[in-house]
Amino acid sequence: MVGSRFRSPGSLATVTRAPTVAGFGVAAPFLDDAGRRGLLVAAGIAVAIQGAAFLTLDRLKDREHGFLLALLGGAAVRFGAVGVTGVVATTMETGLGLEPLILGLAAFLFALLILEALYVRGSTE
Repeated sequence: MVGSRFRSPGSLATVTRAPTVAGFGVAAPFLDDAGRRGLLVAAGIAVAIQGAAFLTLDRLKDREHGFLLALLGGAAVRFGAVGVTGVVATTMETGLGLEPLILGLAAFLFALLILEALYVRGSTE
């Protein structure tokens, strides 16, 4: 992977937003207002984490073991984000639907992690 060129962050932003918007659009009609707000917050958190993870991966890819470290670090941040979001959402009165928030965040992050792997693989071939 050393020396490989990734696609631009701008194209990843487009690729990241599309499944997030689609996931929200599919689930939103089945949720109440609090659930929709929770899912929207989950989508925002997931897109922000994905953007930071990709930029970190892009910066570390040329270092020895940097690619692997960035992937493992990104996975750890994703797991941590779900945990922190769950703790914060259950201990504070947020007015958000807790189930859509936590489950939506986990689903968005998982989908974006898989998409990132395909995206990176496609840009290095």
